[in-house]
Amino acid sequence: MFVAVRPPDDVVSELMSLRRKDQRGVRFVAPESWHVTLRFFGEADIDEVEAALDEAVLAPATAVIGPAVDVLGERALVVPVSGLEAIARAKPDAE
Repeated sequence: MFVAVRPPDDVVSELMSLRRKDQRGVRFVAPESWHVTLRFFGEADIDEVEAALDEAVLAPATAVIGPAVDVLGERALVVPVSGLEAIARAKPDAE
C-alpha cells in the first residue's frame, strides 16, 4: 500500500506535450495512472491508513518536477519531484 498525489490537469497536459520516443517493448501508462508516491506502507490495514489520512492536516506545498528522468527497475520511467517531502513525512497528531 502507498499514498500518492496526482498531478493537476495543467501539469498532465504539459507532460503530455513532451516529445517521447516510442520504442518496441515500451508501454506508456495512461495519464490517469500518473502519480507521485509520497510514502510506501507495505502491508497495512486499509481502515487504519484511511483513518490516519482523514485526520491529517497538511500544509499546502508546491511540487517541482525534474530536472531529469530515470528508469526504476526494468519497466518504470520516473521523474523526480521535490517539494512534497514535508507532506510525505507528516504524521497524524497524537491524541
